[in-house]
Amino acid sequence: MASSGKTLVLYTEDSVSLPRTLSALEAAGHEVELVLPRWARPHRAPSCKTVEAGPYFAQPAFALADADLVVLPSVPASLLHRLKSQDDDAPMVRFLKVARQLGRPILAVADDAQIADLKRLGLAPTTPESIGRPAGALSTLPACESCTDHSTCVTTCTGRVQDLVRAGATRIGSGKGTGKPVRNIARMIDHTLLKPEATEAEITKLCSEAREYEFMSVCVNPSWVPLASRLLAGSPVRVCTVVGFPLGATDSHTKGFEASEAVRNGAHEVDMVVNIGALKSKSYQQVEDDIRAVVVAVPRGVVTKVILETALLTDEEKVIACTLARSAGADFVKTSTGFSTGGATARDIALMRKTVGPDMGVKASGGVRDRNGAEEMVAAGATRIGASASVAIVKGAAASTAGSPY
Repeated sequence: MASSGKTLVLYTEDSVSLPRTLSALEAAGHEVELVLPRWARPHRAPSCKTVEAGPYFAQPAFALADADLVVLPSVPASLLHRLKSQDDDAPMVRFLKVARQLGRPILAVADDAQIADLKRLGLAPTTPESIGRPAGALSTLPACESCTDHSTCVTTCTGRVQDLVRAGATRIGSGKGTGKPVRNIARMIDHTLLKPEATEAEITKLCSEAREYEFMSVCVNPSWVPLASRLLAGSPVRVCTVVGFPLGATDSHTKGFEASEAVRNGAHEVDMVVNIGALKSKSYQQVEDDIRAVVVAVPRGVVTKVILETALLTDEEKVIACTLARSAGADFVKTSTGFSTGGATARDIALMRKTVGPDMGVKASGGVRDRNGAEEMVAAGATRIGASASVAIVKGAAASTAGSPY
């Protein structure tokens, strides 16, 4: 069974299990890369592609971006001890930690005495003969907790289904729920009005619609947060606002102050724009610190989303930005402001979901104007939709292309 992405085999020791493991993976159709430290000397030259471990371990998010599976051909006692003690000074331990954070299944060729320890560490013990089978990878996946009727996972737990695909599945079987549209999509929508000329009457209407359809939130500019908070008091609708919007070019202190003031005025969620220039300049610590400034400025329970402005980024930069957002403690990554050269695409949503794993939110915003478009984003991995055409989406009607870029 062919994997949809590459399989990384991390060289652990020059043992007899390595060639058998590589042979089993290649026979099962995996595109294999053997990650070798400089000192490694395999007994015979591997038939697969080899890459140097140093750059991969230095930037694990890049190496894992297009990988579906990580394999350890053996688990020496020294490595098992470092894994159990969470020794972050060990490059391989750090690499495996990022792999788990990104939701990549990790298989380990192990003896019987190691099985219990490896399972507790989130690894899947296996044998060289069975390592090419997807069942081994699936055993690392967490139980689905977001629904009770597992025959409908394809339509109600899209993140779970994507985990199965990453683990090696090329077809998903489902029962009575297959093909059923997303349920209660209104609770996935941030009903949005961010145009600068928005009036008080328009914001009032936005909040009235949000109450009527019970959208997850209204997303408004900071000056409208007190009004939206008053109008939505007592309803299940949250108040979302934006920070560093729409350019992301204000300094971190200013973004943190904006966020804290917005929460003081009644905001429950804050969508901040990443420092795009710093990201493209490869000033990654600055970007992470910028995101963290907003995360720490708001109380626990306030949802933080990081707007990447994907239309301005390469795929590599999108992966890096997602990884930095996760590292900084943000709750969501989000595609777009709606004010740049492009909006959300299913391809970008899928890449973002693959990068952040199943536990972090992904918001599609910019250009989502109808029910089909919204469901396409959800199928790709979005857990939130930012839209001004929210009413049209829930009604299944066509939306006007005029007005807000959302």
